Amino acid sequence: MSVLFRKGDALQMLQETTILGLDKTGTLTEGRPALTDLSVAAVEVTSEHPIAAAIVQAAKARRIDLPPISDFLSITGYGVSANVEGKIILIGADCLMVREGIALGSLANDGDALGKKGKTPLYAAIDGKAAAVIAVADPIKASTPAAIMALHDLGLKVAMIAGDNRGNAQAIANELGIDHVVAEVLPEGKVATLEALRTDGKKLTFVGDGINDAPALAVDDVGIAIGTGTDIAINAADVVLMSGDLRGVVNAVAVSQRTMSNIRQNLFWACWIQHAADSGRRRRVVSDQRRAAFASAGCRCHGAVQRVRPDKCVAPELGETCIAGIRRVFSRIGRCFENGGGRMRMENR
Repeated sequence: MSVLFRKGDALQMLQETTILGLDKTGTLTEGRPALTDLSVAAVEVTSEHPIAAAIVQAAKARRIDLPPISDFLSITGYGVSANVEGKIILIGADCLMVREGIALGSLANDGDALGKKGKTPLYAAIDGKAAAVIAVADPIKASTPAAIMALHDLGLKVAMIAGDNRGNAQAIANELGIDHVVAEVLPEGKVATLEALRTDGKKLTFVGDGINDAPALAVDDVGIAIGTGTDIAINAADVVLMSGDLRGVVNAVAVSQRTMSNIRQNLFWACWIQHAADSGRRRRVVSDQRRAAFASAGCRCHGAVQRVRPDKCVAPELGETCIAGIRRVFSRIGRCFENGGGRMRMENR
């Protein structure tokens, strides 16, 4: 199953979840973007962002010499800037260009077209003038579509929270069948975005993997961290997936729902068996000894049935084990009532 519940109350809270929020990069996607269109690579050499790595890797693959840079600055959630051969270069999302007052002109249309194809458009500006549009694509994990479908089958609404522009985020959401999209979210805005999703008392679970996801993982009802993510995200989460496979979220939710269902069933049957035994004693249908035998047999048999229930058999080869277990249950019932009946006959004598 590859799921670690770090906190006990997460096991209970997870089955109450109605909305599941998902970070995009590294959670829905591989987190390894690849350059697809024009590059301006020198400024990105110093950046640690996955998109920067994709641009630099593409430049090296094409054997492009990268000039030295100075005054490098990483602007979290926006992009980067640097001095290259005496010119100020800006590379980042359209929000960076808006912030710096740089008009994109026709490049804005090119970027929108790339976004609708599921690519992430970035823009480059030289000395305050838009110069190029860059596109990178982060492949969706092979397991993601099946995981989203399974989450819907469990009755959950799925929301995607992304820093990408709206066109790109909506294209990915349409491909995966995601219910709700919140795009162009800056790292510091994730917590507020989750609070907006959590309305009318709805329970929210957030799944993330990066440093910027840690505050969101700490404030939602249940935080789930991807095991292949950062240590900060893992330490802030209530539940940790041991791999990067999103189907681990499905397993975690299913385990929570089944566990709490079993607990409620156990409480119901324990109370019912005890009530039936007490009713029999009050009506003098059974003696105290037989009442005790009945209650003990009922509770033990219920526990045995719960352990070998067919819906717990996740593999076909366990079918014979379940059948053998059920036979043992009925055998135990017979022995308990025979013993109870023997004691009753002794009392009658």
